[in-house]
Amino acid sequence: MSQSEQQTAKTNTAELTVEVNDTSSATSSSSYYQVPEGYRVSENRDAATKSWYRLPTDDEEVGRLDFQHYVIRYLVHGNFSSPVEDLLLEGIQVLDAGTGSGRWVLEMAADYPESTYIGTDKVSIFPTEEIPANCEFMLANTLNLPFADETFGFVYQRNLMMSHTPADWKNAMIEMARVTKPGGWIECFEIDLDMTNPPSDYTRLRNAVGLATQIKGIDISVVKKLGSFLESCGLVEVEQDYVSCPFAWGGRVGTLCVRNLELGYLALRASLAPVMGMTDEEYEEMIYGLAAQFRTNRSWIKVHYAFGMKPFN
Repeated sequence: MSQSEQQTAKTNTAELTVEVNDTSSATSSSSYYQVPEGYRVSENRDAATKSWYRLPTDDEEVGRLDFQHYVIRYLVHGNFSSPVEDLLLEGIQVLDAGTGSGRWVLEMAADYPESTYIGTDKVSIFPTEEIPANCEFMLANTLNLPFADETFGFVYQRNLMMSHTPADWKNAMIEMARVTKPGGWIECFEIDLDMTNPPSDYTRLRNAVGLATQIKGIDISVVKKLGSFLESCGLVEVEQDYVSCPFAWGGRVGTLCVRNLELGYLALRASLAPVMGMTDEEYEEMIYGLAAQFRTNRSWIKVHYAFGMKPFN
């Protein structure tokens, strides 16, 4: 993203209506919806000319994590929000801590080939074919990164709320700050499971997730504190904001978001169905019944992001 695009990418609070432009089909159409209080959208940009708006079609085979990547990229109009494009064009080392399927690394390596990229995760589901020469993947824990101090100009992390305890979050932030160069940036993205206008079935799901994670010492509400975590590590110029993720309303984005939610909760079936006292069939029926309830309620959640710079002194 260019300097001007970085400014445009800032979120705003919509006051009256939100226009949803569907650029995924040959014909572009616009729909208007009454915007709920607190709902934030990324400001409109020339979507038709941007690679981050080219979403997978229904018949493409993409894994759940890849699909989640596409949805987040669609919501925030890009692969990062930090003011790092000039650094990426000059050529820096970039770390994706908790890379998952590695999709973010692959796209960044293609978009900014002057820089080099490392994706780390505790479990290897890394790509094995067509890996660009400027990126690599390795097994590593974010709580104990195997890199020297001040190695990276940009450190990116997202979607780790289900695996980190509060103590883990503190340690992970310390580690990411340690390996970041002075003048480098750290950016974090996490999805908030607390929903505005939730139907009763979703409230049951959210409570079950809370119980299952609490047993492991995990507090999923900490996603609201990403900016504070960065500040606690001494980062400056910290910004925290969110974009809103509608489910089954709001046009194309609502369709994508509800499918992402379905895939995510279906992946948790083995853990949550017993907690909720449901059979697998009952659980699946409930998940697929959520879309109609979301549409009626105009339900949405926040996707939080925060970034900050490691000071030079």
